[in-house]
Amino acid sequence: MAFECPYCANLSIELLVDLAKTELSGLFFPQKAFYRHQPSLGALEEAATKGCSLCSLVVEYLKSSRDHVNQWPYYTDATQLPSTDVKIALNSSHIRINEQLEKVQVFDTLMVHIGPWEDIGEEATEEELDAFYARLPTLEFNIVNLLG
Repeated sequence: MAFECPYCANLSIELLVDLAKTELSGLFFPQKAFYRHQPSLGALEEAATKGCSLCSLVVEYLKSSRDHVNQWPYYTDATQLPSTDVKIALNSSHIRINEQLEKVQVFDTLMVHIGPWEDIGEEATEEELDAFYARLPTLEFNIVNLLG
């Protein structure tokens, strides 16, 4: 049997759907209703090294996807963050920005966010704006039906 880290072992589609029912923000990562996965990038990598499939997938994505501005792997960006906790949410690729749950036909996107995630208000300082735009983008994994 393959190794699963404790965080992946406790993760289920039912849990993610329940969280999405609590807060779905169209195409955006939720502010509060997400699954707290690994506490850090180091813990994510350790679980991946031990053979956890989902953790390995996320690490591989980070190392192979490129920052559009600097052209280095997102992994490099992630190592520069003040906090590298991993959060997971479920979403849908066919809904539009800020559409709600009743518009969802199918949950087909697994969203993974690493590092700080909080919205900023309209009164944000220049420093808060810089930190907001410097954060790592949310990683999106499209779930495909391989059966047919």
